[in-house]
Amino acid sequence: MILLSKHFTKPARVLIILFIALCCIAVFGQTINYGFLRFDDPLFVTENPIVQKGFSAGSIKAAFSTHAGYFIPAVWLSYMADYSLWGNNPAGFRATNIFLHALAAILLFLALDTLTKARWKSALVAILFAVHPLVAEPVVWISSRKDVLCGFFWMAGFWAWAHNATKPGAIKQVFMLAFFVLACLSKPVAVAFPLALFAVDYWAAHLGHSRPIGLCITEKLPMLAIAAIFALITLKTKGDFTAIQTGLDFCLKAGNALVSLCLYIKKLFWPVDLAIFYPHPGEELSPFAVALAAFLISAALVAAVGLRRTHPYILAGGIWFVAVTGPALGLVQTGAQAMADRFAYLALPGLLWIIVWGGEGLAQRLAAPKKAVALGAAILVAAAGTAGAMQAAVWQNRISLYSHAVNVTENNWFAHNRLAMALVEAGNYDEAWLHYSQSLEIRPDYAAAANNLALLYFETGKPVKAAEVLLDFINKNPHIKSASILNNLAMAHAQTGDIQGAAFWFEQAAQAAPTDKAVLHNLALAYRLLPNIEKSDNVYSAILLLDPQDATAKSYFQQKKPKILDE
Repeated sequence: MILLSKHFTKPARVLIILFIALCCIAVFGQTINYGFLRFDDPLFVTENPIVQKGFSAGSIKAAFSTHAGYFIPAVWLSYMADYSLWGNNPAGFRATNIFLHALAAILLFLALDTLTKARWKSALVAILFAVHPLVAEPVVWISSRKDVLCGFFWMAGFWAWAHNATKPGAIKQVFMLAFFVLACLSKPVAVAFPLALFAVDYWAAHLGHSRPIGLCITEKLPMLAIAAIFALITLKTKGDFTAIQTGLDFCLKAGNALVSLCLYIKKLFWPVDLAIFYPHPGEELSPFAVALAAFLISAALVAAVGLRRTHPYILAGGIWFVAVTGPALGLVQTGAQAMADRFAYLALPGLLWIIVWGGEGLAQRLAAPKKAVALGAAILVAAAGTAGAMQAAVWQNRISLYSHAVNVTENNWFAHNRLAMALVEAGNYDEAWLHYSQSLEIRPDYAAAANNLALLYFETGKPVKAAEVLLDFINKNPHIKSASILNNLAMAHAQTGDIQGAAFWFEQAAQAAPTDKAVLHNLALAYRLLPNIEKSDNVYSAILLLDPQDATAKSYFQQKKPKILDE
């Protein structure tokens, strides 16, 4: 945006900062009273033992261990702080998310303003980042705290780097390194920070902040070493959590990565089909879509390189975008999603400054009046803010969230299952049955949907139908050994009075999960009802090996002891 004044006073900078904060409140303040989400929120907050203890020496120490498959101690500490202040009130947790996002947007403005001295353009980039619909997921979803906390430290590091690039100083480098470490302790994607800075170094040189290449490299060597350490920690912890998926061919992963890059850019310009979950297409990935994505990315790269001297911000923004999204593009697959809105959170600024700086250049070439440019910028902010508020409203409750995902995506087996779960809680069993069935139709090997559909039949007094669903799943997926499926199939047999059948399926469940005490207790009870005392003894003995203090097993053997008769 064309500057309205060559000399922008300090009070005006304060007003911009206040306006950014007000934009965040206007768009996301409506979500303060939304409840917790039963997707990851129990894992990260409401049922997480270290968070529920609040601040203590033990919980602080535990924060630096691996939980939920992540090494993110800064996030656990922030959750503990929220719990200490608010208890299990989701309003406090969500207010912290909004606050951190506002700070990240403000720091982005300060960093760009320091680097470019283009205050209005820097402000526009930060405001668009503050309100864009793509940031709704990380801001509104309490479990996405790692994104906004990492974003805050990342932008603080970017601001410190911008000061160091314009006027080098040892203290600034220390702050830059400290913020980088804190960002890595918040989310592993922060390892891309030094690569993103290399890209902005090139832009800075064209802005009059040229520094020797050797200096640009050496200042980042400590960060690169730290990034390598955190990358190794992430691979190890993810592997321990069994989140890394190895079933997909690398070519499919690479093809999906190319398509996802293009989709993120599309969603930047047309953010109307955002969802909490985008299913990975797997072998159904369109070769045409991959080829088109490869062509578009190659063309964009050629254009950015060709324009690097006259428009260096394009190459800088493009590399920033690719560097930040790269770790989450699925080349090392962690989950069943093709992409996620939250993965674009830190990458978004690179694309936004391309739009803003490029828009100003186009306006100058067209000799557009300053008022027209200002009006265009205002309309852009208003449109983005309105769309952002609408996307935030989607998160009002689980039914609205998953209904939206079902409507804007195709073959979303995950969203159908989650929507059905929410409908069951609302007492809408007929519609829930429909969505469970659709989930299984899309993905016949989805154990959670089969199990949940069986539970719905249990709840409505139809154990025979529950058994049919579970047996059909087992027959179609003999390679899947789900203890929950097998245990519930046994329960269905037990409810129909078939104790022999129940014992058989409890045996299968125990083989699938030999350390699951609940399954072993069910198996032992079935043996007692048959009766088969010898096998019952064996199972209770196995339970005591797992837990010598198990009350039920101890009571069982105490009752079997010979009793002294009164004379």
